[in-house]
Amino acid sequence: MWELNTDETPATDEMVQVLCEQLHDAPDAVSIGDHGAGEEFVSIGYIRADNMQWEVAGWNMHYDCWASAAGCEVIGWRPLANPKDP
Repeated sequence: MWELNTDETPATDEMVQVLCEQLHDAPDAVSIGDHGAGEEFVSIGYIRADNMQWEVAGWNMHYDCWASAAGCEVIGWRPLANPKDP
């Protein structure tokens, strides 16, 4: 179940699964696949302790990377799956 209350956030630097909405198609927007403005997508991310901002997994043409959530909004989160849970 997604935590959709934006007042409730995971502990800083805790890796979680995130539900994001692409805000616009700007060239500097985080690229996590081929998503247009208004589309939702799932990724992983965390809140950086040093600036309290979301970082999400992204990519460019050369490598995978962590990127600020510029261009997208984290609209929900949930803990990563535990491989020991059925």
